[in-house]
Amino acid sequence: DAWSEREARPDTVRNLAVFLTEKARYQEAEPFWTELGEWIAANPKNTEYELTASKLRPQIQSFYRHWGRPVPNHWNQDFNQMFAAAIAETSGQITRKDAPTAEIVAALNRRADLYEGIGDHSNAIADYRRVLQLEHDGPIDVDPDMDSTMESLAYIYRDIGQSEKAEPLLRQNMDDRRKTLGELDPVTLRAAETYGFFRRDCLHDPVGAAEILRQNLSIWQKIPGDH
Repeated sequence: DAWSEREARPDTVRNLAVFLTEKARYQEAEPFWTELGEWIAANPKNTEYELTASKLRPQIQSFYRHWGRPVPNHWNQDFNQMFAAAIAETSGQITRKDAPTAEIVAALNRRADLYEGIGDHSNAIADYRRVLQLEHDGPIDVDPDMDSTMESLAYIYRDIGQSEKAEPLLRQNMDDRRKTLGELDPVTLRAAETYGFFRRDCLHDPVGAAEILRQNLSIWQKIPGDH
C-alpha cells in the first residue's frame, strides 16, 4: 500500500541503484536493489519500461555478479514463483475464447516479455511471431509510443547472437514507422536511430550506420524549436 502512494519512487530508486553500481559502491547500492525487488514482487503486473519483472531480474543478478557475491536464494525463489504465476495467468488470458484480438496481442507480448525474463528465448520468439501474424491478419489498435513487436523480437535475436535475423526486423520497423507516423515523429526518429546504432555495433557497418544516422539528424533538424 505504501508503494502505491509513491508512484514516482521506483524509477528514481532504480536510477540511483544503477548509478551506485556503476561507481562500484555496491554496499550502498544493495538496499536500493532490495527495495526494487520488493516493489516488483508487490507489483508483478507493472508494464512501465525498465520496471518490469523481466527487466529488473537480470539487473539484480548483474549487480551481484559485479559485486562478486551470489544472488541471495530468496531472490531466485521469489522471482521464479512470480514469473510462474504471471505466465500462468497470462496464458489464461490468451486462451480465452471470447478475448478480443487486441487483448490477446497484449497478453502475448506480456508473456513473451516474461519468458525473456527467465531466459526462455524460444517461447518468447514464438509468442512475438504469433503477434506479428495477428497484426498481419488485421489492424489492431496499439500504442505507437510502445516498442513494436518487431523491435522486441529483434532484440532477442541480437542478444542470442543472431543479428542477421534482427536486421530485417529493425529495418522494417523503421520503414513502417515512417509510413504510419511520418518521418518527423519522435518515435520514427528513435526507430531510425536504433537501426543505425544496430548496424554500427552489431553488424560492424560504420559506413551504413553513418548514412542512416546522418539522414536522421537532417530530419530531426527540420523539427521547429531549439535543438
